[in-house]
Amino acid sequence: HGQEISELSRVHSDASSHRLRPEIPADKGRHAISTRYFCQAKAVLDNITRGGKYIGQGEIAPSNNLKWERGVSREIHTRGVITAFFDALAEGAWDDPHHMLRIMADDGEWWVAGSLPNSGTHDKAAMAASLPKVGLVATGGLHITPLSWIIEGDRAAVEAESLLRLKDGRSYRNRYHYAFHVEGYRLKSIREYMD
Repeated sequence: HGQEISELSRVHSDASSHRLRPEIPADKGRHAISTRYFCQAKAVLDNITRGGKYIGQGEIAPSNNLKWERGVSREIHTRGVITAFFDALAEGAWDDPHHMLRIMADDGEWWVAGSLPNSGTHDKAAMAASLPKVGLVATGGLHITPLSWIIEGDRAAVEAESLLRLKDGRSYRNRYHYAFHVEGYRLKSIREYMD
């Protein structure tokens, strides 16, 4: 079990998002195993999105040496994909929208509630065209912090809050409810309800 906890510590330190850094449990029981799988799911996604080879508009080919470890549940995988998406938005690469949307499926849809200019259903190309406008007023990335998760297989409901620093010194903060559908390593559908 010492090797397992050592491996958990390594994967724990490799995970890039502070939201995915649970404390390493003192016991070597079931909680330690599920934490290990969760961190490995995130580490695999990080390697794919950062170390993979770009094929085209945000499409990534994972390296041959990356393997999905057996025993990772569908729910852990779904949470890892969504968290990788939030991490991509936090990078703030507004001038490279295809990079920011690399977790979204090429045929994916992003629906936004309300009657705002960006409300309605948008494909990936439309979202990529709109992101550089945010960079004109923002000083960094859009940080989305999940407050609660309900995950069933490849679908998730996430309550979250956001923070975006603006160039004029103000902060944009909002609260959201997202409904996600994950397909493989990509987001097939995003439904965004906001204040």
